[in-house]
Amino acid sequence: MKLAPCPDCGNACSLTAPSCPRCGRIMQPGDLSENNLVKTTDYSKLKNILVPLLAFVTGATAFLIYFSVIPYIKTRESDVNQILAIIASSIFIISLFALAALFGFVWDKFGWRLGLWLVSLPLILMALGLLTSLASGSFLSFFVILAFCGFMVLAGCFGVVLGAKYKKRLQSK
Repeated sequence: MKLAPCPDCGNACSLTAPSCPRCGRIMQPGDLSENNLVKTTDYSKLKNILVPLLAFVTGATAFLIYFSVIPYIKTRESDVNQILAIIASSIFIISLFALAALFGFVWDKFGWRLGLWLVSLPLILMALGLLTSLASGSFLSFFVILAFCGFMVLAGCFGVVLGAKYKKRLQSK
């Protein structure tokens, strides 16, 4: 959008605006010229790159924190340790959902794809875990990891969508 200063107040006005938004002066043809345009910076392209990148880094950080806790819980020694591993996994999924809802609330224009960016690195690392469990012949851990991947995708995508819907609901009131 091309902007030029208002002849009365100096406020930046669109060349196609019928009047100045600040002082209300009705614009006549020739009042705003393209010779003295106000320079504006368009950050939309940069935002389209930085927001998914931020989601990717945040999801990766949450996943790395999660996997720094899991080695301390040895899952094959006792039932208590297995329960602790399930609790840690559930807390990760819930926090991922809350983080995705926050991302959806702040950047509602990206939609569910932002949730995929949020879980992309954890999914890649979990895919490596799937390959390792298949190579070791442990089909039970294969299905557990596969279910965990599904829950991550659902938490990321639904969280972003619900955060965006909540923002729209607040704006409509």
